[in-house]
Amino acid sequence: MINSQTRVSRSPRAGWREVENIVYLVEPQTTTFHRLNPTASTIWNFIESEKTVEQIVRFLNENYTGDLSSVEKDVSEFIHDMLQKKLIVLHENDH
Repeated sequence: MINSQTRVSRSPRAGWREVENIVYLVEPQTTTFHRLNPTASTIWNFIESEKTVEQIVRFLNENYTGDLSSVEKDVSEFIHDMLQKKLIVLHENDH
């Protein structure tokens, strides 16, 4: 189960490139290409190393306009979408 303390990072198997601040990803299983929107590109760059969901939400909330619930929704959608495509990995807490 994903919660605010769940740690997230890029999958080492994901292929990607950044061009003019936009990230392009390749799914490792299907070789399907994806162009991330600017917010998703920011998240992708931020999770180069493991970050908690809470850290991602806080980072976006500090750097973008919008209310906290919108930021939380955006982060949740990003995580679920990227997990489904096997482009990120979760690092569950031991407690």
